[in-house]
Amino acid sequence: MTYTEIIVLDALEHSWGLAKELLNITKRRKKRFNDAIPKIDLLEKTFLPIIKYFPQNKTVIERVEAFNRHLWFVKRYIGTDRHKLVPHNLRDIVEFDIPIIRNEFKNHIMANPSIHPRFREECGDLIAVGEFDSVIRKGFVIIRELAKRRFPLLEGSQIDGINLMQKLFDNNSGLIRVHTEKDKQGGFRDIAKGLYAWARNDEMHNLRDRPVYEIECIMMLINQIMFSIDNQQVLKS
Repeated sequence: MTYTEIIVLDALEHSWGLAKELLNITKRRKKRFNDAIPKIDLLEKTFLPIIKYFPQNKTVIERVEAFNRHLWFVKRYIGTDRHKLVPHNLRDIVEFDIPIIRNEFKNHIMANPSIHPRFREECGDLIAVGEFDSVIRKGFVIIRELAKRRFPLLEGSQIDGINLMQKLFDNNSGLIRVHTEKDKQGGFRDIAKGLYAWARNDEMHNLRDRPVYEIECIMMLINQIMFSIDNQQVLKS
């Protein structure tokens, strides 16, 4: 996943949350909702700039048009005697427009052949809703499962984390060769071990929000290790 894709997913999730808040406000009141106007403006400012990054298929184009139409009606009627029409349009945004666009965007990302199939299958839904802590945790679990599947000698072993990376990629006694030159093989081993020291232990024991550029880097490295386990030359089995 790229930096931009993560930003777009985050903006979609934020837009969805704003629309839900607005729907709750307008459903429970029997008067005009002028105090909701700042949230409507924020919804528009959050959603409209990311449209250009959406896949341009028929479903997305139709849903973007529907979103714009529903938002126009919300803005048109929010301060008028026809304000009872506002919840109906917000409900369409919450239940149809944003969820469908988000799902199409997720499918667009996951169709990228450079994403490992297990990552795609098991983390696609988590990525779509911006649950990147869960994606990272699951990614490390998948790495261990891939290693144990490819190397029967690891079955029943409790090896994991930094020690597993050492076992797989060591430049002298590793199970997998990613490069014929020892220093470059060792460099990859150090990157893999460093990823676990930096990201895995933190995600397992001290969850926190990460900057987008860190999320992108961590997910790319997890993806790379998955492919290395599956595709590189096996030295021992």
